[in-house]
Amino acid sequence: MKVKELADLTGTTVRAIRHYHHVGLVPVPDNPGVRRYGLDHAVRVVRIRALAESGLSLHAIGEILLAEDADTETQLAAAEADIDRRIAELQKQRTQLRAVRDRMEGPQFHVKHSALLDDFYARVLERVDPAQVPLIERERRAAEVVCRIPGVRDVLNRWLAQLTEERLEATLDLYAWFGSITELEPSEAEQAVDDALLRYDQAMEGDWGLLPEEWSITLPRVMRIPGLMLLLESAYPNPNHQLFIRRFLTYVDTAIAPNVSQETTEGELSWKP
Repeated sequence: MKVKELADLTGTTVRAIRHYHHVGLVPVPDNPGVRRYGLDHAVRVVRIRALAESGLSLHAIGEILLAEDADTETQLAAAEADIDRRIAELQKQRTQLRAVRDRMEGPQFHVKHSALLDDFYARVLERVDPAQVPLIERERRAAEVVCRIPGVRDVLNRWLAQLTEERLEATLDLYAWFGSITELEPSEAEQAVDDALLRYDQAMEGDWGLLPEEWSITLPRVMRIPGLMLLLESAYPNPNHQLFIRRFLTYVDTAIAPNVSQETTEGELSWKP
């Protein structure tokens, strides 16, 4: 039979058979003139197709069909294990896809932070003045990026787990103040930032709800990530907002872990990476 007839008979394509020739799985007919295929070729193609449909690579199929001492059982077991792995990956992707679908808010969704952080933003958005909502939403969007940094989500979750009503109120007051400083002159903004941080420190009882060792490990590492501060500059282009972020990070670093930031100078963190 000709190659087209062999392909039709075995449920494959001429292109596939020629590829099997190329990789050495099917011998090329040795008759002169037009290639003629026989029983041996048909059996070989059918076996290749059966093994391929079982999940084996062409390399593994070649070892099984061409090597007399091939360990068929090992090859089949490896193929089964690979199928199990792919099934697990697909199941994980399905779970993630369903989570994305559950996150949809109208036509859009946001990357899942954590149950605690999502609940925090929901509580905040319920209680802030409508004029502050754009700033809160901007922070929530920035958090989608920051929470992808290893360790950050864990620190935030531990902070949120012990966020008392009093500390939440202090945080809401800070949000309200943050939204009001855009019109201040630079000299006024500097004093206002220092006063706000002092009030917040007192409301948070000096420890800010965080373990010192978390800041000694996580904060310095996070601050060294290229692009982080550029992200915050992009999220908050107002100079007074940027002043607050710089002072906030410096205040936390010096107030909570004053002895751990060896790579900073004069109390400033890596605002300019």
